[in-house]
Amino acid sequence: MIKDRIREILKKAILKLQEKEGNFFPIPDFEVSFSLKKEFGDYSTNLPFLISKFLKKEPLLISQEIKEIILKEKESFVFEKVEVKEPGFLNFFLSENFLFSEFKKFLEQKGRFRFFPKEKKRIFIDYFSPNIAKRPSVSHLRSLIVGHALFKIFSFYGYKAFGCNYLGDWGTQFGNLICNIKRKKIKIKDLTLEEMEKIYVDFHSESKKDPSLLEEGRLWFSKMESGDKEALQIWRYCREKTRKEIKKILKKLNIEISIESGESFFYKKAKKLALSLLEKKIAKKSQGAIIFEFENFPAQILLKSDNTSTYFARDLVSIKERFQKFKPDLMIFEVGSEQKLYFEQLFLASEKIFGFPKDKFFHLVHGLLRTKEGKLSTREGRIVYLNEILEEAKERAKKFLKEEIKGEEREEISQKVGFAGLIFNILKHEPKNDIFFDWENILNLKGDTGPYLQYSFLRAQRILEKSKFKTKKIEKLEKPKIEEKERELMIEILRFPEVIEECVNKISPHFLAIFALNLAKKFNIFYDSLPVLKTKEKKDFRLFLTFSFHSLLKEIFFLFSLSFPKKM
Repeated sequence: MIKDRIREILKKAILKLQEKEGNFFPIPDFEVSFSLKKEFGDYSTNLPFLISKFLKKEPLLISQEIKEIILKEKESFVFEKVEVKEPGFLNFFLSENFLFSEFKKFLEQKGRFRFFPKEKKRIFIDYFSPNIAKRPSVSHLRSLIVGHALFKIFSFYGYKAFGCNYLGDWGTQFGNLICNIKRKKIKIKDLTLEEMEKIYVDFHSESKKDPSLLEEGRLWFSKMESGDKEALQIWRYCREKTRKEIKKILKKLNIEISIESGESFFYKKAKKLALSLLEKKIAKKSQGAIIFEFENFPAQILLKSDNTSTYFARDLVSIKERFQKFKPDLMIFEVGSEQKLYFEQLFLASEKIFGFPKDKFFHLVHGLLRTKEGKLSTREGRIVYLNEILEEAKERAKKFLKEEIKGEEREEISQKVGFAGLIFNILKHEPKNDIFFDWENILNLKGDTGPYLQYSFLRAQRILEKSKFKTKKIEKLEKPKIEEKERELMIEILRFPEVIEECVNKISPHFLAIFALNLAKKFNIFYDSLPVLKTKEKKDFRLFLTFSFHSLLKEIFFLFSLSFPKKM
């Protein structure tokens, strides 16, 4: 990576400076940042500010000394210019020769970057996680899209990643569902998810008039935990029906989650844990229940007074088993911001009970999907289901297609374009921020959208197909005089590994989405400004730039589980 190369050059320069000064201080962790403005070079560093306290000199003077050391060394090949700016910034302008040599290395790897992280970490990501006996709603979409993108990015980077869909498939709500199924003598055969939802909603309406139903629901859940055959038969049907629906949605979105688990796997061990903690006096009895207390937070119930488990206890056991089986260096939970307190409690309890340090956990919060009117919902204020919004994305995309595209081809292309618009609109935002939902912007071919990236990809593909481009000419490729638009595209291509590393270090895929947009813009400016096929001298070089853009965008779409249509 270019950034790493500059870091190494700076470290060597500091060692020379230390030797000169006779002051051997520890080199601090410093930044090398890509510059967003041309006047600040290609990269800059904050290093002079961090070491001024050790050298007892102004950062401006230190920057000047570092510059002189670098320009005396062989590394000066890397830079066209090193510039010192007040109050001590050090800006680097990369040389054409260095950029071209790095670009050629990339081409020799067939247009792919490879990663060799110093530590091969193990990352466990918990995402999506809908409840059973309900249709997955749009509220699950962001967790699914962001979580799965992270899973693929971590894997691509060279880490061992585990993606888990942790179903909400156990709890009192299922006792309530079974209660109403039995009361109304409903036959479970061919019972749809929509009908299950209605049964559950009806239960709550009726329990307001007749509170004894709540006790009956709790009794049925107790039967489930005691292994009652009839209760478990109904529960299994509801679970399998939901799993089939989830699989259809994931297949439609081209997503395969490697691990499926659920609360039901852990309820027996959750009870044992609660009793064990009570015996060890880590937990205590309160009004017949077993609770775990915190210093600064409300207590959490581990075992209810009727001897049934809670989701907090089940989550604790699931965490313990994940650490035992997968040995993760980090466990990430991609869940909405409204669960912030719960996860703080869960991580604190895991540390106190099992000894898992808090820095082994990360709650990746996400905001809401909103419209101008507020939280995304229908005019009637009801839930928007995931399948509904996917279908709407597909139908709206049809309006952007040419009329001559018909039949199955129209269905296929509209789905790819619609999903790219919907999903990329989620990925380009920082997870913690709310997303404002506007279909006109989401599917705009000229905006910062998924369809814009698809259009740019197809532009590049047409050039490569028309030229009958082959990568076998790499060895013969010589450095031409590089023009500004070519240079801008080339340096953007070479930044790709740094962006992947940023996604990994900051646990967010939105850096890659923003990079994809900038890459496409640089390519389109290059394509619109300079001839590719109608030039003899620079045809090969420009074709290789086009090929590189095409390869990287294809890689990014793979990481985002998106695909390209054959035409638009």
